[in-house]
Amino acid sequence: MQSNITLISSYRLYVLYGLFIYLFSAFSEVINKYFRYEIFRLYELPEMKQIEHGMNDEYSCDFVSFQVMHFVIYVADEELSTALKELTEKQRNAILLRFFQGMNDREISKLYHVSRSAINSRRDRGLRKLQKLLNERE
Repeated sequence: MQSNITLISSYRLYVLYGLFIYLFSAFSEVINKYFRYEIFRLYELPEMKQIEHGMNDEYSCDFVSFQVMHFVIYVADEELSTALKELTEKQRNAILLRFFQGMNDREISKLYHVSRSAINSRRDRGLRKLQKLLNERE
């Protein structure tokens, strides 16, 4: 009688194991199809959505980098980066920190230990010169 019970429980385990394997393989197939669809769907996204999802590859050779204090600022526009190189370092740094790092005049003035009005005038002179340089290139 004991051997019959062991045989029945072994058979139940065998059936449960087979059921588990079947369900696992069916479930993994569904998961694989889902992820393949999601990956395929991501490649069909418009360019802005791909950028939002971090799917566009950008390489360091596509940018010009500027070292401003402890910041490294990358500029992708070739004309703009060429014109920025022609500004004085103070003007360029004021513009880069304001428009690429999003710092305000007060933050930049604390960073350089100068007055806020000095930063404002550097940036304004630099922007006027930058506008002139970019208009000449057109």
